[in-house]
Amino acid sequence: MLLAEMKNLYLSFVKATLSEGTYKCYLSHLNSLFKFLNKNDILTDDEITSKVLLQYIYEMHENNVSNSTINKRFKPLKKMFEYCQIENEYLNNLKMLKEKQNHFNSLNTIELNNLVNYLNTSEKLILKNKLIMFLLLETGIRINELLNIQVKNINFTNNSIYLVQTKTSKSRYCYFREGTAYLLKLHLKNLDQVLLFENTSYSAVRNLFERIKKQLALNKFHPHMLRHTFASILHKNGTSLFILMTLMGHKNLKTTERYVHYDNEYIQQQFIQNMNY
Repeated sequence: MLLAEMKNLYLSFVKATLSEGTYKCYLSHLNSLFKFLNKNDILTDDEITSKVLLQYIYEMHENNVSNSTINKRFKPLKKMFEYCQIENEYLNNLKMLKEKQNHFNSLNTIELNNLVNYLNTSEKLILKNKLIMFLLLETGIRINELLNIQVKNINFTNNSIYLVQTKTSKSRYCYFREGTAYLLKLHLKNLDQVLLFENTSYSAVRNLFERIKKQLALNKFHPHMLRHTFASILHKNGTSLFILMTLMGHKNLKTTERYVHYDNEYIQQQFIQNMNY
């Protein structure tokens, strides 16, 4: 079967069934991989051999592409073959390349204070956008989970949201503070819709982050940073990794550990408090 045909079939399925973010991610990784395949005139499924896969890995290493990125590119390729019900022993036997365990970016104390102050005082931000930012910060949920919040699943008695559509397909609760509850009530006041953020796209949220990034002169600022910031705040204040794992919808503690960050100021405070002899 032609690889181009397989790619189109699989991406159509992803676009129809998964989040916009997942679709764009898989599209990007497959486009990068197909650039190599097309350059080497590899056009059909039976031409994906061990030699081809190793050649691709070698070329990516020559171009300083990380093992993590290479693994991410192979993932949708494997899923594409599975979706098209085509067996490929070389892909099936391909092992994940060893990755560095990097910690990801989160906001430090100063950046967080500046963000919260901006959200509370800015006249440029409309109510919906302020609500989006506070919900992402206080719940640690993913964009797709945010955009699929159903109004009926918001409970103001205990300030909770029941998330039905999640990355792991396992429903869970998340919680928000009183200030955000107030914004939620204002947002819902004149709305009659199923989803909390109906007609809001993944791209619109990303663009919101880009605007705030420029406004606050941040080097980096993207939605997942608030998920990491959420985890760090709770852990610094005594929340156990097990509770964090539950709140964030992770399947294991190792994943949760990668979300916990300590800035230098906090590390210094802990040293001063605990270095007694």
